[in-house]
Amino acid sequence: MKTDTAKIHQLFSMERRFVIPLFQRPYVWGPDQWEALWEDIREMTEGIREPNSSSRPAHFLGAIVLQGVPLSGHHVAEFQVIDGQQRLTTLQLFLSALRAAALALKALKVPEMALSLFQNRDMLVNEDVERWKVWPTRKDQDQYLKAMNAVDRAALAAEFPERDPKDRRRKLPRPPMVAAWIYFHDAIVAWANSASESDQTVADRVLDVLLALRTRLEMVQIDLTENESPQVIFETLNARGVPLLAADLLRNYIFQRAGSPAKAEQLHQSYWRRFEVDLDPQNPALGRWWDQEERQGRMTRARLDLFLQHYVTAQTSRVVRIPDLFDDYKAWVKRGSFESVEEELKTLTRYAGHFETLLRADESKPVGRFAERVRAMDQSTVFPLVLWVLDTPTLTDHDRLAILRDLESLLLRRMVCGRPTNGYNKLFLQLLTGFRAQPAGNAAAFHTLLATGKTDVSEWPDDAAFEKAWMDLDAYTELGPGRVVMILRALEDALHGPKTEQVVVQGPLSIEHVMPQAWDPHWPLPGAADTVTEAVARTALLHDFGNLTLITPKFNSSLSNRPANEKLPDIDRHSGLLLNKDFGGGRTTWTEKDIRERTQRLFQLAKRVWPGP
Repeated sequence: MKTDTAKIHQLFSMERRFVIPLFQRPYVWGPDQWEALWEDIREMTEGIREPNSSSRPAHFLGAIVLQGVPLSGHHVAEFQVIDGQQRLTTLQLFLSALRAAALALKALKVPEMALSLFQNRDMLVNEDVERWKVWPTRKDQDQYLKAMNAVDRAALAAEFPERDPKDRRRKLPRPPMVAAWIYFHDAIVAWANSASESDQTVADRVLDVLLALRTRLEMVQIDLTENESPQVIFETLNARGVPLLAADLLRNYIFQRAGSPAKAEQLHQSYWRRFEVDLDPQNPALGRWWDQEERQGRMTRARLDLFLQHYVTAQTSRVVRIPDLFDDYKAWVKRGSFESVEEELKTLTRYAGHFETLLRADESKPVGRFAERVRAMDQSTVFPLVLWVLDTPTLTDHDRLAILRDLESLLLRRMVCGRPTNGYNKLFLQLLTGFRAQPAGNAAAFHTLLATGKTDVSEWPDDAAFEKAWMDLDAYTELGPGRVVMILRALEDALHGPKTEQVVVQGPLSIEHVMPQAWDPHWPLPGAADTVTEAVARTALLHDFGNLTLITPKFNSSLSNRPANEKLPDIDRHSGLLLNKDFGGGRTTWTEKDIRERTQRLFQLAKRVWPGP
């Protein structure tokens, strides 16, 4: 390892390329980092003409770690960037913006000098690529070229507007490299134009920026020899202000073992590329689906990190925490889990497909309905077991669906019965380990294993326990609206048999209390002697399943607290849900007895939807 300091001008003035390996994360710096860098540059620039400025210590901008790439022929010298890619890329964007600002401000000496710091001149082989001093990962190349080739701020801003031309109220995020270029351009122009407050010209101020890069701003450059492991360095360093995700470390670990750069490129395109697809290819600034944060339990993490946590948990049959994810993955792979990196990537991306199926649930399919219901119950601790079930080739499709049905029943019945959930992560790993060990790994064997649970954490409530809890539960208050909607929608689905039309509900459904929570004005008691007792008894039934149904939010607001002789016919008239047939047939009253009877009817249906042990 060779360590030295280099001024920014020295770093970029030589004919060479700094290549960001394809397995590095994309550009992630934002306004906080841009502003900090500009403040560093501006502060050093403003002192460049002060007396004895040359004798003052240079300002340190951070460290970069490089490793030379052996080349043949007449290619420009190439270095892989092991760490520091965000800083190097941002400095290049700054230089490009400086050139454009100098052209706009007619600082005639600067444009060519700035150009020489971000473009190579000695390109004998691949001019389009080797022209650039820094070359980003594939995902960032289009936006990088847009920014680095830009010379007109207005033209670039028009190509990537901040507001939707069709709807000015809608803000459009710019690609981060384009946004960085515009930020630096505007900052340089605004600062240079403040020259009227000093004895300098605008052109002099712009030239001083280049002088600061030449004499006052430096970085530590760490060059690794061919025999040194870049992975060890990478794991211990973070980019300025933007910490590495577990997925960043894991990706680097995988592709450092892939072999040659060409082999790594091929594997990246064949497998890892799926994690780098933009939500909207026409608007990369919206980000990638796998980078979006997802809440599971008390955690909110990037989807890719969450998937990797569930994946490694499924493979190792032990609880894996996000902070330990990278170390646990390395330890598992080092045990000889795969014959090759390609096999490793095949398995990982196959599991990623299952995870995506769970999160992008298609409710027209059984697995999608299962996933939506589990997410409504907020029980993602079952995902490692589910991923293994979905990936195990010895299970038939019938077996998989039967196992998912049993798991859903276990979770739903325990939720309704108020059973504890704090031991679920260990429970599902025990089930996974136990099921793997069984010689006859099928749905019947899993059902038997699941039914053996007798502890407070593992018991699968039978019909008697389920019915008692169902009939006594204040469902709306104890489960919450989201879970009640999930249960009622599941019951609605179950009411549609082979002879019944399938109703597709466009938009959300909301919960309606048939006898309203504020029942006093229009739902009088029947005039019994003890009205207090009857009022308490009625209020106790308001949140029971039998008094809850589903309607559209707009319809919900129109029903409000209207009397039964108006409300019930209106529900019958406007609702297409079979769940609401209970309110038809000319019914104009809805009593406590009706609520109890409907709660029982819904239980009989729930017992079929979620069969017990």
